[in-house]
Amino acid sequence: MGEPEPRAPAADQASKSAERNLKVAIALFMAMITYGSLFPFAFHAVPGGIGPLRTLLGNWDKTPGRGDFVSNILLYMPLGFSCAISVGKKASLKRLGGAILIGATLSLSMEISQYYDTGRDTEATDFYANTIGTMLGAIAGWFFGQDFRWPLLRELSANRIPALLLAAWLGYRLYPYVPTISMHKYTGALRPLFHNPQLTAYGLFRQTAIWLAIRALIDELAASGRGAALFWRFAGFIFLSSVLIISTWINLAQVVGLVLAFFIWRALSPWPDVRTVAVVAVMGAYIVAFRLTPFRLMDTAGRYGMIPFFSFMRGSIDTDVQAFFEKFFLYGSAIWLLVRTGLSVRNATLLIAVILLATSFAEIYLPGRSAEVTDAVMALLIGAFVGSVETGELALPRFGNKPSDTLTRRIKLIESTDDAVLQPE
Repeated sequence: MGEPEPRAPAADQASKSAERNLKVAIALFMAMITYGSLFPFAFHAVPGGIGPLRTLLGNWDKTPGRGDFVSNILLYMPLGFSCAISVGKKASLKRLGGAILIGATLSLSMEISQYYDTGRDTEATDFYANTIGTMLGAIAGWFFGQDFRWPLLRELSANRIPALLLAAWLGYRLYPYVPTISMHKYTGALRPLFHNPQLTAYGLFRQTAIWLAIRALIDELAASGRGAALFWRFAGFIFLSSVLIISTWINLAQVVGLVLAFFIWRALSPWPDVRTVAVVAVMGAYIVAFRLTPFRLMDTAGRYGMIPFFSFMRGSIDTDVQAFFEKFFLYGSAIWLLVRTGLSVRNATLLIAVILLATSFAEIYLPGRSAEVTDAVMALLIGAFVGSVETGELALPRFGNKPSDTLTRRIKLIESTDDAVLQPE
């Protein structure tokens, strides 16, 4: 019998696991795009039609609606990002171009297929938006694979998930991203602070939980001692933008929640592990509250939807865009915080998905809520995305008070640990 093959180093195992999970995430995003583009899959022949390609070329100059165009961009951004990022190495321009090509090809195939799908339209503007979304996501993925000299860019590149979650919150708070030059708008954005200000317990709890999660994400991004300064700059940017952008405003709960979260974080700073658990508990409680508002039960149960993303496909585009960003931030932050406590991404994702599934069944008794499986499925997709971007499962040892931020740095830690074990005393 020959000698057994030596075990692969921990670094190689982690890298292979991450690459495998990255491919799974890409496949999931492509399946999600196909599902969202072709539902309800009512294919039919088009006798006497001019064909999908001529239809596509025939409306090349059509002006799209803003909400529809933005939603089509957002739909393809995760795919572009996942295709462009690399595990444990710098992202290349070749991979960037390949990611854009994959997204454009998938979009073209969806537009051609929609020609034969009842209720769907073959639109060149959708193809433009999908390609732009893939390109933006791929550029972001390429950005997160670079090594920058400027400290802030280096920190953003080294901490992909916290940076993306913060970007998602900006996407929610600053929608529709259209600034205006109007003193009436500026005063109107500040009016809730000074004209009959209202502060409810739920509103304060919501804002405190969100600002605590933001503080934790920024603390992961920032070098030692810079977290507080970046936190206040981030908050200042949100408040200033809320004044300048149409349809956004500032209320008392946002300001008081910000201050309260800052002092809670500071009070728990001597005990970082306790602080992380506390933030997880607050975020978990808020997600449950978020799902169960308005806290009034109906006498009869409503219908439960088993079709994922049905409400997204049938709702207002503007509302759907904001809901997507908000839920991506909430569920993604909860998963990431649970990983910070030592759980694997798989277990953290399953826990959040179970909570969302349980609360979705409770929603059948709540007025004005869409009780369906969508949020639980969304949590699973977010967990797959988190796992693929970071380390697949993040089931790697912890070093010091917190996990390392990226796979590359984790691998270096593991390799240094292996070397220390192999060296004789």
